[in-house]
Amino acid sequence: MRILIVDNDARRINMFNDVLGEEHEIDTCLDVDDGIDAVHSVKYDCILLDHELGIEPSNKDPYSDCIGYDVVRAIKESENVHTPTIVHSSDGQWCEKISRVLPNAVHIPFNELSQNIIEALPRILNRQ
Repeated sequence: MRILIVDNDARRINMFNDVLGEEHEIDTCLDVDDGIDAVHSVKYDCILLDHELGIEPSNKDPYSDCIGYDVVRAIKESENVHTPTIVHSSDGQWCEKISRVLPNAVHIPFNELSQNIIEALPRILNRQ
């Protein structure tokens, strides 16, 4: 399975790689621009996406530039529009908005996902 991880926190990326890397092909992106390029270049089986990618929008609008929503827009415009996407942000309100845009997006806060990703991944992929 090919998985894309978009997160600016290297510790989280390392954790995902440690847990998933032996059995899956993992691509990682640390910022919005790389995430956008990745979803337009490759068809993924699953995407793990964080909302806060290290750049705080000045107006706190979750649809502002330079945050995870830019990657969501790119997913919607790409062949990954139906790819299961796990949003591991702590911002549940933002995640609800994402699920309206991406039909296969689910919200699992990082602390829950990090403890249960092996069990959660097959369940999420079977929702397609």
